[in-house]
Amino acid sequence: PELSTYSHKPPFTQTGVFYWRVRARDVAGNWGAWSAVRSYTILPLIPAAPALASPVNGSTTTDSTPEFAWVAIAYGNTYQIQIDTISTFASPDIDWISGVGVLIYTPGDLPDGRYYWRVRAINSLGEVGAWSVGFTFMVDTIP
Repeated sequence: PELSTYSHKPPFTQTGVFYWRVRARDVAGNWGAWSAVRSYTILPLIPAAPALASPVNGSTTTDSTPEFAWVAIAYGNTYQIQIDTISTFASPDIDWISGVGVLIYTPGDLPDGRYYWRVRAINSLGEVGAWSVGFTFMVDTIP
């Protein structure tokens, strides 16, 4: 009898759990029983660092509630933004995680001064990506 081995690599682009099974057919065309069901999981990748959009690095604004915006990243499900008056973000004044797909954040009133901000993406399994480059800007509302 002739025995053949086959393999198949499907072109999956989705993440999640997938199940498979096989069965054999003999030369007369008779099918055998199905094998036990097996599974495998394709995990989402760790997202890259997002690019920051606004406020622009080094800018000054008279708006004490500026809108923070960043660019969506592949595998970024939610995003974490930190805003601080210290460039090390050792104890951020604001540490907020967005809802799914949210790419903007507007804080309450920020007092006048220099601020630093950064964002990182979080995939659907809660795994965090790298922080973006930190941007700085000034709030100056005093005429």
